[in-house]
Amino acid sequence: LLRWYHGHLSGKEAEKMLTDKGKAGSFLVRESQSKPGDFVLSVLTNEEKTQQSGRQLREAQTRILGRI
Repeated sequence: LLRWYHGHLSGKEAEKMLTDKGKAGSFLVRESQSKPGDFVLSVLTNEEKTQQSGRQLREAQTRILGRI
């Protein structure tokens, strides 16, 4: 099992998981709920976002192309 892959997980659940237990650089990959077949990479950073704790969740969505 891959510790960073979380399959069916919402964006809110990913954010909570990373901000509650993660540190800067923590990441996870999940399946996109809005675009089946796509995956979302969620990364926790230390960049400031308004007046919050200085931690920000960055997400990037990508389609995996090619064959294994």
